Amino acid sequence: MPASDVHIKYLLKKSLFRGNPPHPEIIVIDREDKKENSAVFKRYKRLFGKINYQPIGFENFSKNPNKLFE
Repeated sequence: MPASDVHIKYLLKKSLFRGNPPHPEIIVIDREDKKENSAVFKRYKRLFGKINYQPIGFENFSKNPNKLFE
């Protein structure tokens, strides 16, 4: 992994998780019909810890984005 990627990840995590909880909810939208053990799920889980993984596809998400925030 390039050093620049590590620095970007560090800055992102530092800005999202500084201070006391509650921490922001991370919602990951993946292609339809993916499983929670997909490479995308594992990558985001490793980076952020607890995530809300939604394998619904961008098209379905864009039709009703507020559904995920209910």
